[in-house]
Amino acid sequence: MKPDNSPLVSLIVPIYNVEIYIHECVISLTNQTYPNIEIILVDDGSPDNSGSIIDGLAKTDQRILVIHKKNGGVSSARNEGLSIAKGKYLMFVDGDDYCEPDYVSYFVSLMESSGCGIGVGRNAFHREDLEQPVESIKVLDSLDIVKGIYANRFGVAVWNKIYLHSIIQEHDLRFNTDFWYAEGMLFNIQYLQIIENAVVGERRVYHVRPNPESATRCFKLDNQYCGLRSMEYQKSHWLKSNQSVKMAWEYHYRMYAKQILQGLIVTDGKKQYKKLYRKCICILRTNVRIPLQADIPLRAKENSILLAICPTGFIRDELGIVHAKGDHSDYISRKMLSAARRWFAQVPSDKKTQFYDNISAFLQSHYRPKYLENNLL
Repeated sequence: MKPDNSPLVSLIVPIYNVEIYIHECVISLTNQTYPNIEIILVDDGSPDNSGSIIDGLAKTDQRILVIHKKNGGVSSARNEGLSIAKGKYLMFVDGDDYCEPDYVSYFVSLMESSGCGIGVGRNAFHREDLEQPVESIKVLDSLDIVKGIYANRFGVAVWNKIYLHSIIQEHDLRFNTDFWYAEGMLFNIQYLQIIENAVVGERRVYHVRPNPESATRCFKLDNQYCGLRSMEYQKSHWLKSNQSVKMAWEYHYRMYAKQILQGLIVTDGKKQYKKLYRKCICILRTNVRIPLQADIPLRAKENSILLAICPTGFIRDELGIVHAKGDHSDYISRKMLSAARRWFAQVPSDKKTQFYDNISAFLQSHYRPKYLENNLL
């Protein structure tokens, strides 16, 4: 495919404190097999050497465009890139990740062969030893993707997708700078509300680099609250939805209670945030039917019920945290979890759905929290 005949693709990379990774990231983009790209590198006021590194890289490849701006967050950085992008298609790459040589060509082929409004990749390399899945390309209604994002069947990020620039321009779509967490999810939901269908592929072409600042190692409550506000904002601005989307949204919101409870357990923040800790447990133990009604795998439904039976025991077991010496409540919770798992394992496969429904009904009718909470904000 000659550059003159292939549509231009704009690759937008927000950059902040990634001096260790940015060179490999950019080189993976300049080495793309797809011939017609522009690489827009946005230095978001990074205090490290990222800015000088990308200036040096720009001198070696005329396809690289560099923007230096005052720090304003990842949303404002991506918006700066959008303001100068000229491609028919837009893609976003994080500055601490890198791509396979066919990253762009794969996503363009999905779009060109289907004529859909967005291309979605279901898989990525989260570690190097993962194999390529069997390729399967499907065209789905855009609401199926919205539901899939909320139900964790599709990634919430923008780096595993390709967008039509014309749609973004026509609807003046931008990243909302009020959000620094779940901002990509919000952008995706807004975009999917506008279009009719999406093409989904299975191939892994993107490498997500393990982040030492991840939630389990560096819990930031403000990020969780920002994500919850993003969720509320998304729902209040839906242009279209259905019952399946609503249930998937409820499931995703409920999982924030798990994330926050997990963070409080890891950081030993139970005493400092006693009311929030209680809220999370209440939300996980009530509304147990939500995950059963959501379009999620049977195993995820089972885990949701186990989480409702013994929230702290489930999370500590999942994270491999040994129970504190003398903490009898934690010890009992773990024992309950172990007994429940043995009990669940004895249920025949064809009876599991009805069994889980009966268990959730029992929990719903017998759990009487002192403080009924349905909202984490």
